[in-house]
Amino acid sequence: MRFHRFLPLPGALALLLSLSACKRDGETTQPEEGFEVTVRLPSEPDRLNPLTYSSAYALQVFELTHQPLMNFNPETLQLDPVLIEDRPAAADITEGPWAGGVAYTFKILDEAVWDNGRPVTGYDVAFSLKALFNPHVQAQRLRPYLEMVREVRIDPDDPRRFTVLTDQKYILGEAAVSNVTVLPEYAYDPDTLMRRYALAELTDPALAGRWENDTTLIRFAEAFNGARYAREPGYVIGSGPYRLLEWVSGERLVLEKKESWWGDALADRYPMLLARPTRIFFKVITDASAAALALRSEGFDVSAQMDVQDFLTLRDDPQVAAKYNFFTPPTNIYYFIYLNMRNPKLSDRRVRRALAHLVDVDAIIEQAFNGLGIRTNGPIHPDKEYYDASLPLIEYDPERARQLLAEAGWTDTNGNGIVDKELNGRRIEMQLQFTINTGSKFAEELALMVQEQARRGGVAIEVTPKEVSALRQALVQRDFELAAGAFAADPVLYDDLKQLYHSTSDRPDGFNRFGIHNAELDQVLDEIQVTLDKDRLFALYKKMQRIIYEEQPQIFLFIPQERIVIHKRFEARASARKPGYYVPHFRLNPDWDSGAKNAE
Repeated sequence: MRFHRFLPLPGALALLLSLSACKRDGETTQPEEGFEVTVRLPSEPDRLNPLTYSSAYALQVFELTHQPLMNFNPETLQLDPVLIEDRPAAADITEGPWAGGVAYTFKILDEAVWDNGRPVTGYDVAFSLKALFNPHVQAQRLRPYLEMVREVRIDPDDPRRFTVLTDQKYILGEAAVSNVTVLPEYAYDPDTLMRRYALAELTDPALAGRWENDTTLIRFAEAFNGARYAREPGYVIGSGPYRLLEWVSGERLVLEKKESWWGDALADRYPMLLARPTRIFFKVITDASAAALALRSEGFDVSAQMDVQDFLTLRDDPQVAAKYNFFTPPTNIYYFIYLNMRNPKLSDRRVRRALAHLVDVDAIIEQAFNGLGIRTNGPIHPDKEYYDASLPLIEYDPERARQLLAEAGWTDTNGNGIVDKELNGRRIEMQLQFTINTGSKFAEELALMVQEQARRGGVAIEVTPKEVSALRQALVQRDFELAAGAFAADPVLYDDLKQLYHSTSDRPDGFNRFGIHNAELDQVLDEIQVTLDKDRLFALYKKMQRIIYEEQPQIFLFIPQERIVIHKRFEARASARKPGYYVPHFRLNPDWDSGAKNAE
């Protein structure tokens, strides 16, 4: 499942927009041989394990080595078959233990094979789901999307045909069961440990206590969660067109196309199997200024998340513009500031709302992002039909902030301009650490602006830069007060935000890093997952938005326009799919004369 992703603030946002190659009329989609693409990554992936990763940059890499049953087409934004012949046949379950659920029946392509030549089968799908539901596997952020899954039944006469059974309907049911990455059992479970368990057992909440100290499940998870399956070329194995050839920490990852890859023969019929480049270099360049310099010297072919000012400057440079195309499409990402509700200074919602009044979002968009953004009042995109526009944007208002702080007991008793309060027997000042990722000009400028704005309301902000990996770890451990962040989503019809705001997701491998615990919100999030009536669903979405608005677990900033550059030696065009470009569909531009362009 790939619906929502954690992103450090730019330059570290995973995008929903990609560049896909244009197909000319009358042309086939046969892959071109012998060309390479160099992709700049603003941050290094955390791991290339499709079930335990948390970085959007990891997804950007492993979606080329691994495959789900279906994936989002970069042009149509619809789910297209990848490992299967066609969309699943769905049928209501009317009797038996899963009555009220849905049965999704799939048929894996006959040509689909693993690197060792074995066919991809329903047994691999069942193994992948068992691994995901092993409670010791670090896949908590994915499980909320699949809580309704109970069983996989494999056709005894054809192991490529199988049915996924759920015990309830779900607004994202087909997408959820179709978008799980399929892993080869032979590679990830060589001792076949997970075969000892039925999926129905692992997904049964009543049996959860049985697995807490299960030594076999723990043994499997320790290996599965480890570095071997996260970064070692011989163990990062999938059915996709590329294999991991090299990973040099902090520098690069190299993918190489497999010889005689099974998907090449089917690319005309199945667009998501098309893979043209023979080698893809992912170059890690975290510093925005270094990325701008590298672009001038053609140090990479494509990048998203360029620093705003650098992007505009480079776009206006004739020498650079002669070699690169520049794109500013809208995104389905939103920027925000985490508020750690577990922290005693931030446990009062009046304090959190006061902090929201101390951030001048309009000024930040204009001054730090050159106006390339639109405001939002919460986690739902304003273009969504169920966005609650009745919730007013929180305006910059230091006086109102001081009033709210005073109501919460925070006043300036010593006249130093910073409000203070007695907590746990000692008087402390409202001084907060704002953790940002290093190398991002925007994050640095944002923090400095917030620091200045907040002081006018009696709040002192100390800016703490961290490398992205250290920032991510701080969020996992809830070791922060304020932190820069962003979330991105796949282009699905409805949003499922349970992993972000449900109390059960407030754990190290969950994404409720705010520490929000609200029983009413939990109930609404649970109901949203299973409500198919549109009117009722939209009412629940608006109730959810109002609760989040009132709780203020984060300061919502804005939705940015993306900044994508791609070398003109490739034919490509923008489409709404992350990570801002779709490298497998790149093709060489026959009209590009590198000698003539370089001579200009």
